[in-house]
Amino acid sequence: MSYPELLSPGQARVVLEMVSDPFELVREKVIVFLAHANAQSLEAAIASLQEPMQSEHRNGFDVLYTEQANTQELFDEALRRADIWSAYAFASLCLGARKGAVAIAPCYAGADYVANGVVAHIKMHIKRHKMRRTGLRSIYLSPDD
Repeated sequence: MSYPELLSPGQARVVLEMVSDPFELVREKVIVFLAHANAQSLEAAIASLQEPMQSEHRNGFDVLYTEQANTQELFDEALRRADIWSAYAFASLCLGARKGAVAIAPCYAGADYVANGVVAHIKMHIKRHKMRRTGLRSIYLSPDD
């Protein structure tokens, strides 16, 4: 998934259908896709889904592009719910971090693979923004950054 923003609506639909995959790695990749996908392709892909999946994805899409006031609360709710909406909520946090709107990663010390992947993705984007602001050329910052 090097260029998720270039996927057609049909290709995006295939990815959306994997949001509830039994394998955690697949679910994490779907979240990364959602955080990087082209909004128009994503909307078209959602429109092509059958009900009730279409409604569930529309509810998630609403949270994806909404600015989040409390990163930790959204993360905790997404972790608690573990449904389609939660994938979009996790993706919203990753997207916010990518855009520089999330400055502090959520706290999580559990064993959930997807949640740990989301936190790692958020931290990566926060570090990238920190590097840009400080002029650092290396991504090797201290583990606490």
